[in-house]
Amino acid sequence: MIVKPIRTEQDYRAAVARIDRLVTAPDAETNDELDLLTILVMAYENEQVPDLPMDPIDYLKASMENRGLTQSDLAKLLGSSSRAAEVLGGTRQLSKAMIRLLSTEWGLDANTLVGAVRKVA
Repeated sequence: MIVKPIRTEQDYRAAVARIDRLVTAPDAETNDELDLLTILVMAYENEQVPDLPMDPIDYLKASMENRGLTQSDLAKLLGSSSRAAEVLGGTRQLSKAMIRLLSTEWGLDANTLVGAVRKVA
């Protein structure tokens, strides 16, 4: 396991891709590399992504694009292709259960998915 700082967009994408592979491994809950990469990605995002309110669906779409995920992947997570299409099309709001799944399974920020605005310190 070699973990290095994330300095570029390319480093960031590689780290997110590695997280996506590690999160599905049987030892994900105790994987030190996964924990470290998650911390590094969060730190990079805090520095590089402006702390502005973001539309929850735009955030979901951007996160999916960054991770190379498709509507089909979302459908598998939500259990329905029509539900995934409605969410991405903006005709269905994210439910609490969907937000919980996206946060738990994909590591997305629940506050952003709810539409909460963080206060800048």
